Amino acid sequence: MYNNRKLRHSKKQKTTLNVSMAEKVINLFEQKGWEIEDSLEMEHSLFNRFCVMLESLTEEQQELVLELSENFLRIALPQYSLEIKNLLIRVYQEDTELNKFNKIYVMPLLAPKDIGKSKSSTLMAYSFIATDLQYSVFASKQVILANTIDALPKNINSSTSSIILLVDDFIGTGETAEDALKHMFDNDIAKDKIVLLSLVAQKEGVERIESLGVKCFVTYLQEKGISGVFPPDEAKEKLKLMQLIEQKIKVKANNNLGYGKSEALVAMARTPNNTFPIYWYENGKNIAPFPRR
Repeated sequence: MYNNRKLRHSKKQKTTLNVSMAEKVINLFEQKGWEIEDSLEMEHSLFNRFCVMLESLTEEQQELVLELSENFLRIALPQYSLEIKNLLIRVYQEDTELNKFNKIYVMPLLAPKDIGKSKSSTLMAYSFIATDLQYSVFASKQVILANTIDALPKNINSSTSSIILLVDDFIGTGETAEDALKHMFDNDIAKDKIVLLSLVAQKEGVERIESLGVKCFVTYLQEKGISGVFPPDEAKEKLKLMQLIEQKIKVKANNNLGYGKSEALVAMARTPNNTFPIYWYENGKNIAPFPRR
């Protein structure tokens, strides 16, 4: 029903995908459970923005984006509560040692330079003190929000009843996590008092955290979208093609293949810049399906 729909971007210029490509987009959306809005005039809908993004690409580039999109993970804000609950249930099942701690200090994962800024980890931390968790996973425990190290008790290391949950919704390269953890170590917080939790994480980020001697639990562990999935020769060609796409949309060098060359395929409450820029980068001309604005 959408094959011949007319698409519009913000300047009201009509664009049209060919029938074959439009069918592939529809199949992708149905497979992923992404909404295809009924109104053909919703120019800013996810479906329209995805199609307009493809319009700027060659057929070969379109095919690559569609192929990668099959592994794209999207966790919208309304899903966070359930995802956090499921993560906590799994954590307590896998690490029964955590059950002995009755006082839980929840801290947002923040590098020192980001303290005081509005970050998604702060939203995550507040989600951990939600009422439904108080009456389920944390039913017999005291949960305390600690936005900074100063909010932790001075005797946290010697307390046999206390643990710190350092939380975020996404971990990419692990740079932010490493900075945050080293800041805690510098303030004499013991490694065995910290457990790091994230809804989504790139494999390289988790490995970086675990190399510091800190436990890390995630719901969705992601490989690099191209080099971590395809055989080396095939990956090399696909990376070249993606770099041509990024040249076309004028992506800044520090975001090539996603920040830190993460090659992520993830959209959260806000799309991480670790994700391939074709999905989120807008500069006035480009239309992206999962913009960071």
